[in-house]
Amino acid sequence: RGHLFQGRYKAQNIQEGSDDYYRKVANYIHLNSARAGITGRKADQKLIRLATYRWSSFPYFLQSRSKRPKWLRVDGVLAEHDLKDSPRGRRAYGDYLEDLALHLKDPSAAGEETGVWKHIRRGWYLGSDAFREHLAGLAGEALEGVRRESVSGGPVEQSEEQRAEGLIRRIMNGIDLSENDLATLRKSDPRKQAVAWRVRTATTVGNRWLSERLQMGSPSAVSNAVAAFRTGAGAEIKRLRKTLQRF
Repeated sequence: RGHLFQGRYKAQNIQEGSDDYYRKVANYIHLNSARAGITGRKADQKLIRLATYRWSSFPYFLQSRSKRPKWLRVDGVLAEHDLKDSPRGRRAYGDYLEDLALHLKDPSAAGEETGVWKHIRRGWYLGSDAFREHLAGLAGEALEGVRRESVSGGPVEQSEEQRAEGLIRRIMNGIDLSENDLATLRKSDPRKQAVAWRVRTATTVGNRWLSERLQMGSPSAVSNAVAAFRTGAGAEIKRLRKTLQRF
């Protein structure tokens, strides 16, 4: 977003090995010119002609080794498609990409390939839930000693949600509050207020996430709960504050 020197470039963590993530990302990049409408199909043509776009590495994927830059590696992408760096393999890859380009506006026709594209455009990782949690753990380690409100992004949010989840479980165990209680207690129950207050003061998770996790109805209900617990003077709230000192 913004001008050339504003922020870092788009980067994602891609899980290796499973579900062909690398293959799908490579194909997504090679289809950028067609997706942007830079390469198109004339009335008398059946192909999108991706290979005519000079600002992409894709045209080199269709050429022999002697005509490619020495630094360009094509074997990894071709291998992901079970193809070899041979005239037949390169031609098959070109035909496959052209077919995808023809069906960009018809996701159902392009099959599984397009299902992951929105995650490539908007996400910060591409992989399984376990992979996401692993990355969040790494982010948490990197954030040790750092003011968490001074950093942002998908890995940070995921790391904070993991920290918040662990804190919620410890607090609920300490004040004898169960998951079933969250569904049945009123939104303004002091125990819910206590959990919301402590998590909001200890992490940077948002009110929306907390409202869903604690079943409090809406983000504004979390704000009200935190304020009520912080300023409350009732005996129950005082008891809970003393208990929460352990957390």
